[in-house]
Amino acid sequence: GTLYRRTGGGPENTPNTKPAGSRLHVEKSMADTVAKLQHLLPHWVEHNASHLESFRQWQQRARDQGLEAVADALEETVEAAQCADAALRRAAAAVAETD
Repeated sequence: GTLYRRTGGGPENTPNTKPAGSRLHVEKSMADTVAKLQHLLPHWVEHNASHLESFRQWQQRARDQGLEAVADALEETVEAAQCADAALRRAAAAVAETD
């Protein structure tokens, strides 16, 4: 989790910006980030895939109903989601290699 410390005697909490001072702290922080990403990235890939399928279905439905501008915009959305899928998969592969 994120470390917090009080600043200036006020009630607000701010992220700890104090230098770590030890390599162990930095390595633990990276290990935490890697572990979190190893959990999140597969979830994001799956979640994006479900949206992609929905976009395709609605694109076809819009086209079938003669809503060409909507279908064209959804086609662009499908293409963007496919790019996002590829990038998420690359990220997942890269984080897997850090183990």
